[in-house]
Amino acid sequence: AVEVYTGPFLDGFSLSDAPEFEHWADGQRTRLSDLYGEALETLADDAEGQGELADAVAWWKARATHDPFDSRVALRLMQALVATGNPAGALQHAAAHRRLLAEELDLELPADLAALTERLRSEPVPPTGQGREPLVRKTADRPLTAARPGSDRTASPAQRPSPTGDPGPRPRRLHLALRYGLAAILLGAVVLLAMRLGSESLAEAVAREMGRQEPGNSALPPPEQRTRSTRAYELYSAASDPDSLRGDRSARRSLRSCQDAVALDSTYAAAWACVARFALRVMLDPQMSGSTDGLLAQAEAAASRAVALDGSTGMNHATLGVVRLAGFELRDAEAHLVRATDLDPDHPLIRQWLVGLYLWTGRTEEALAEARRALELAPADAAAKAEYARALAARDRCREALDVLEEIRDLEPPLLRRVSIAARCHARNGAWQEAIELLRAQSHRGKVGDGLEGYMLARAGRIGEARALRSHLVDRWRQNGTGALGIAAVSAGLGETDEAFAWLDRALEDRSLVPYEFQYQTLAIIA
Repeated sequence: AVEVYTGPFLDGFSLSDAPEFEHWADGQRTRLSDLYGEALETLADDAEGQGELADAVAWWKARATHDPFDSRVALRLMQALVATGNPAGALQHAAAHRRLLAEELDLELPADLAALTERLRSEPVPPTGQGREPLVRKTADRPLTAARPGSDRTASPAQRPSPTGDPGPRPRRLHLALRYGLAAILLGAVVLLAMRLGSESLAEAVAREMGRQEPGNSALPPPEQRTRSTRAYELYSAASDPDSLRGDRSARRSLRSCQDAVALDSTYAAAWACVARFALRVMLDPQMSGSTDGLLAQAEAAASRAVALDGSTGMNHATLGVVRLAGFELRDAEAHLVRATDLDPDHPLIRQWLVGLYLWTGRTEEALAEARRALELAPADAAAKAEYARALAARDRCREALDVLEEIRDLEPPLLRRVSIAARCHARNGAWQEAIELLRAQSHRGKVGDGLEGYMLARAGRIGEARALRSHLVDRWRQNGTGALGIAAVSAGLGETDEAFAWLDRALEDRSLVPYEFQYQTLAIIA
């Protein structure tokens, strides 16, 4: 049942001058949504009863995504996360839920959920290696791997459904046949209902509407146009300029525009996804002080809302996947990103985000394949070229990577990752001075630019300069509580391994370590 449900019933389908139809469709939409939620809870309860705790977490996450405002479900998800040894994940979800309730409903956390949150905060965090997977290691016999939520290596995918609603290995045409066959049955039921009600006008309205949807015409407008508010659409469109992601101020403006769009139309799924993407981008602003947990919680709530409103759109799943990647929930991230490619296989940005996931999980060959596909889909896109260069560098093909980066050298506003990728390549070749000059010439250094420079200085033998820069970074960290990743990089360059890993732990806490762009380059260099 959960595989058949792909989102709200007849979402986006409406008939003019047919109030009977709208009333009936609303009732069906609510009924099917409730049944879907009940099915997810049954699967979660069954998984818990059988001791399959990871599967239970995945099902509860799917249930929370379906209705992110349900505090009872939020509590069950937190309890499931704690049971798997992930109290940090539980606290992260509590923060996201608190923010959602406050901003959307002007409510506080219920007492039981608030009590669990307080208890988790007061309990000692389990040391690395107990209750969570190690995120960064200098050496490894095999790369980290990611699996879709609910996967079981001992069971055939055909024997157990996926918490993400993925149809698994069954042929895609069978899945489509089931989906569209069900749609045909439901639309047939509409006509029968019209006949039963004696409403000839309703049947005519259905026929007229279906006649507009000839083969070649989409039954739904593009995701960005699925709003009845012209102003909301204008705000979303203004925020969606790719150049907005390259500057801190423009990213903040775009975030506000997307927030204004959802304030005008709270059912505008594309705008919710836009809020999530720009909240993540603002996290990278070097002027941000203190913890960025609030922004991550906002991104989680917005992306979950987008998928709950429209689970049939690839970008919504991809956005939620990137948010989960930012929280190091690698299995969930992959599940949503892979689902996104199933829904929209020709979207270059989704492919680019998969590159980042595969690099973070050590699957460099898969990353290169996705980067190549993204570039094929958008051969003139600067971001696609940068991701291709990044994947080439990860495969130690730096000469080719530098050639690709040369094509976007004069881009304005610049891509932050271009310099860090090039610096990594020069570092791999031992050209420390060239790497240092590249970093110093960059006007926008991001949160870890100084740390990368300190690493290069140390490796170039300029120990005094490296130590002075690290002292400056430590002072800045004490003042604003963020930037630990840069300090870890300098410590690694100085050969102080224990110190580097201690600062990496702090980087996880202050969110200066998130799986993005140039930060991958930092770890790739120091690991």
